[in-house]
Amino acid sequence: MTEEEYERIKQREKEHLRKMKALRQKVHRLQRAKKTEQDAAESAARARELLDESTALARRLDAEAAQSGARLDLASGDTSGAGGSSASDSPDDPEARARDLVRRLRDETETGDAGTDTSTDASEGDRFDKTIGPAT
Repeated sequence: MTEEEYERIKQREKEHLRKMKALRQKVHRLQRAKKTEQDAAESAARARELLDESTALARRLDAEAAQSGARLDLASGDTSGAGGSSASDSPDDPEARARDLVRRLRDETETGDAGTDTSTDASEGDRFDKTIGPAT
């Protein structure tokens, strides 16, 4: 093999290696672009899911707010017509009506909870005895 043939083969090999390197870089760029597109699609899908979930929660909150507002309207209507309550003394005083409503709701909650949790209250008291140090 002569020096010219050697240089010619060497140049072809260099050219071939450059083409291979360019192809590898192109494959790498295409893989990154594909992964980026997949990540964007997953992100968009997750965003849609979150939007749907947020919309459902907002609807539920709207319904609960409407229900609470209706209960408040109903309760404030009941307190203004009830005789002997503090709200009937001053029907234009919203603070008095609110206090009366809160008091009535607490009474209802306490009476509703008192009948159901009496057995668990006693067992919870026994469960939280002091376990470290001398008994006092």
